[in-house]
Amino acid sequence: MLTDIAIRNAKPKDRPYKLTDAQGLHLLIMPNGSKLWRYRFRFEGKETTRGLGAYNPGSEKHMSVADAREKLSDQRKLVRKGSKPDLKRKPKPAVPVDTGEVTFERAAKEWFASYKKGLTSKYGSVIERRVEKWLIPALASRDIGTITGPELLGVIKQIEATGSIDLSRRMKATFGQILRYGIAHGWCERDISTDIRDGLSPRPAVKHRAKLKAHDVPEFYRRLEESDSYPIMKLAMRFIMLTAVRTDELRFAPWSEIEDLDGAAPLWRIPPERMKMDREHLVPLAPQAAAILKEARALYPQSKLIFPSPESRSGVLSENGLLYLTYRLGYKGKATVHGMRGLFSTVLNEKGFNSDYIELQLAHSEEDEVRGAYNSAQWLKQRRKMMVWWANFLVKCQGQRLS
Repeated sequence: MLTDIAIRNAKPKDRPYKLTDAQGLHLLIMPNGSKLWRYRFRFEGKETTRGLGAYNPGSEKHMSVADAREKLSDQRKLVRKGSKPDLKRKPKPAVPVDTGEVTFERAAKEWFASYKKGLTSKYGSVIERRVEKWLIPALASRDIGTITGPELLGVIKQIEATGSIDLSRRMKATFGQILRYGIAHGWCERDISTDIRDGLSPRPAVKHRAKLKAHDVPEFYRRLEESDSYPIMKLAMRFIMLTAVRTDELRFAPWSEIEDLDGAAPLWRIPPERMKMDREHLVPLAPQAAAILKEARALYPQSKLIFPSPESRSGVLSENGLLYLTYRLGYKGKATVHGMRGLFSTVLNEKGFNSDYIELQLAHSEEDEVRGAYNSAQWLKQRRKMMVWWANFLVKCQGQRLS
């Protein structure tokens, strides 16, 4: 059993730790010196935790050992009657940390204030709108430390009901980030977003785009080179095959995203706001890809875009420009530009390259997978070697030899 002397003598450590009393009551000692009373109990077969208050002598809201035990007794009576304590409380506005009760809304806003420092303003606005639209309305006044898996699943199911399966998974991942921020500050004790994975609706079956087979590539290149298409269009097609990026990532690519073009390790750094998954993407450029960029620069030295349109007033290649080029080459129904990514994946997987390198290069890495935090530079050295191999493979398909 805890005593006032033992509590007063408890010093903060680098990480939160507990002092146990009895009957599920314990005191959480925070790195900032806060001492928070918590009650752990089981309700309907599930374990949860409820904040009771703070041990803070001199404060009007100070809760002594005796006060905590008295409040604990009240909460235990509710549990025995089949009522969950946190459901009996009225919603409260956000309060200082040392009260031991932090609402989800407050936690989410504090997390975002910290998280947005590493984001572009455009991407930050997207994340903020999603949190305010989908998470805060449902969970605003809830104590972040007492939100349950079924509650979170209910929110995710509401998003799924709109048909936005990908968004529902992103919001689950965002909720997990907020909880982990709360864990670091002692507001909650675990990330319950990992508990609901099996309750998520499966993604719809992928409809694969028509794609070239490896043995078709030499003929495709022959037709491309013999076509009367604009030179910049031919370069764009060859470049998209070399890099396996999406069409929009290429169409709007400015020269400012290219790094070290004339150096030993040229790189294309695509910012989050231009990526489908709203994350920075790095594309290591093989020598052949760098050579194409230099050809494009020579064709349009004043252009801000790498592959400008030779026809449109906006200067941007049309959305279906490269697709129509494949049609003119005789591949309608047989290949698409997006299918070039499938060709890339198929060949590299068949050649035994690490599937993680391939998926990351295709920017397929999932935000909510528990495989470590996403890092755009992950395996960059290995991916560069892979991209060089891929470029050499395509050169061989053209019937050329490397010097």
